[in-house]
Amino acid sequence: MAVPPFPHGFKTACEAIAVEERAILGLRAWQPLHPLDLAAEHGVPVVPIDELAPHTRLAGTVAHLVHGPGAALLSGFTVCRGTRRLIGVNPSHTPGRQSSSVAHELAHLLLEHAPDQAVAEDGLLTRRAWTPQAEAEANWCAGVLLIPRPAALRFARNPHRREELQASYRVSEEMIDYRVNVTGAGPRRPGPPLTDLGPGRGATASGGRMARDG
Repeated sequence: MAVPPFPHGFKTACEAIAVEERAILGLRAWQPLHPLDLAAEHGVPVVPIDELAPHTRLAGTVAHLVHGPGAALLSGFTVCRGTRRLIGVNPSHTPGRQSSSVAHELAHLLLEHAPDQAVAEDGLLTRRAWTPQAEAEANWCAGVLLIPRPAALRFARNPHRREELQASYRVSEEMIDYRVNVTGAGPRRPGPPLTDLGPGRGATASGGRMARDG
């Protein structure tokens, strides 16, 4: 099924969200944001999905997805009970992919999507899927959270520091190339020296978050 186009202003709103969330953590717009820090700020625990196996009738499936041939099929998911959330992430994946997975699940929260995973009254996990539109929006927003346009420009203008930057941002090669491409930050060319990668204040988002219909 084809996913409808993003709502007008959606991509701009995601850039604003990325800046706002960095400001909450005391970071400038271009500085690395680590999804685990953002999850902690929002009170969302992040756990390996195999730790959830005792709480689901799908324990065999969990083992298949983490330790078996199905490991490539599931990156992460969100468990919800009321307003409380918990993110499960596949520990068999690379650190870069795990960062993307946590950012994706947090994007659902920040975009105020209806929850997918519920907790049944007996305490066992049940399953419910996000809509294709919600998944597409979370995919885009996750990329922006990890590498907003100011950060993409840093990657593009400092190719000689790519490995250093990748380690600092904890993202995959694929995510770097994708964000540099879709933001129009490339082609990569030498630019001004990169300043301190540590936390610092000073950036705030202009405008509020996107008003969502329905």
